[in-house]
Amino acid sequence: MFDEGVFVDKNYTVNVEKCIIICTSNYSSEEDAEKYLGSPIYSRFSKVIKFGAISIEDRIKIATLNYVSLYSKLSEEDQDLIRNNHVLPFYIEKIRSGYYRNMRMLKNDIEDALNYEILRVRGIL
Repeated sequence: MFDEGVFVDKNYTVNVEKCIIICTSNYSSEEDAEKYLGSPIYSRFSKVIKFGAISIEDRIKIATLNYVSLYSKLSEEDQDLIRNNHVLPFYIEKIRSGYYRNMRMLKNDIEDALNYEILRVRGIL
């Protein structure tokens, strides 16, 4: 694919000459990436961007944006039922205590907590 500019599998043939291919990994260094991926594939990377941990302040911003987005998708009736809930402050405290590093997990937990609050207020749980 890299040499020919064409990707072929059993269903498709795709010209990838002008494509940007992004590889993500959890390697802690470029040396580890080369060691474990192998020099032939690693040598084809033209740029390497190292990502750092997301700061606590940024995690709180992400949690707040997720909360606002999820809350805004609720019906007005459900919003009224849980208007003064403590979901966001609870998760902000968890973030400050160092619990959340995985932002997908955080979003899912906030969504679950909002749904739980609705069920709790309605007397279902």
